[in-house]
Amino acid sequence: MYTIRPYSNAICDLYRMNRRSLLHLTFWIAYFAWVVYVEFAWATASFKDLSGLGRFWIAAKVELSLFPAKMLLCYFVLYGPLKQSLLHQKPPVTSAIRLVLGMIGAIALYRISVKWLVYPWAYGQSPDEVVLWEGYRLVTSFLDLALVLGLAIAFKLYRMQMAGKERERRLVQEKLETELQFLRSQTNPHFLFNTLNNIYALTRRQPGPAAEMVLQLSGLMRFMLYDCAKPRIPVRDEIRVAEGIIDLEKLRYGDRLEVHFISDIDRPDELIAPLLLLPLIENAFKHGAGENRFKTRIDINLELKDGVLEMRTQNDKEQVEADGEAKGVGLQNVRRQLELLYPQAHDLRIDNQPEVFTAHLRVNLKAYETLALSDH
Repeated sequence: MYTIRPYSNAICDLYRMNRRSLLHLTFWIAYFAWVVYVEFAWATASFKDLSGLGRFWIAAKVELSLFPAKMLLCYFVLYGPLKQSLLHQKPPVTSAIRLVLGMIGAIALYRISVKWLVYPWAYGQSPDEVVLWEGYRLVTSFLDLALVLGLAIAFKLYRMQMAGKERERRLVQEKLETELQFLRSQTNPHFLFNTLNNIYALTRRQPGPAAEMVLQLSGLMRFMLYDCAKPRIPVRDEIRVAEGIIDLEKLRYGDRLEVHFISDIDRPDELIAPLLLLPLIENAFKHGAGENRFKTRIDINLELKDGVLEMRTQNDKEQVEADGEAKGVGLQNVRRQLELLYPQAHDLRIDNQPEVFTAHLRVNLKAYETLALSDH
């Protein structure tokens, strides 16, 4: 049975293959340019009667003649002994033996190239003038091959190190995104559960407002389902969610609730992580009007200046937490989201007094862009 791979996967594989080929080509072009320059300097001293172009052509032909031996050695070692050693596919002794054999074969090919290509083609001299296995020439051949092999191995190890760091970065990013999606998946059911309870309670007293609450909830859930899948949304959309929640709570509590919502936004198009403000607003209503027997006042102030968002919620309360600090799932959720999305760029302070609960959030929205750029 044949499996047809998705077209997008084939495109990705082609891109990776072309990118790898381009890196290899860049390495060899850079190396060739360098050794031709060195050979040209030697030819300048040895062939003074030739023009600059003639000396350059000699240098280029010399290096082209030796390139097969150098390339074969490099790719044999990179995809043979080196790869097997790094992946622990072969014992170190086996890899070392293969490396030595590969070097011996490359030296032999190198010396043959000198005799039958360099001298007759580049220098225009007889091959008989070359002694293949002369000790001094064998050493210089080894050093020339070892140099290019060392450069190729260094380049390969550098690329592997960079690829490892990129894989590690992606794994961390995927882990953070998974945790963030989990936190958001907690926010939506938490909000929906509370709102449905509110609607149920209202239908028993006032069926008319309950129907309006259902319509309001439908719009909010549509937004949460589609728009909140994006990593960031305009601040104006986040404010629209806040206003929708406030309208729902006003319908539920009626005259028993007094809400003052003030927003001062200099750039409505500024981007923010979706549903970041929802837990704070929901917390104010839940522990304000939801737990008070009498009329409750809730103040929500939202300000955005030069990319810095400040939000302050304050609600009356009757109950006093035992430790003076809120333990709700919503606040724990928003704290973790802030740590993931705006690390070291946010400040959330909770002031839980006997009769007043205050939450103050300050976020530098520009920090998200800085964090995204630093990942690339």
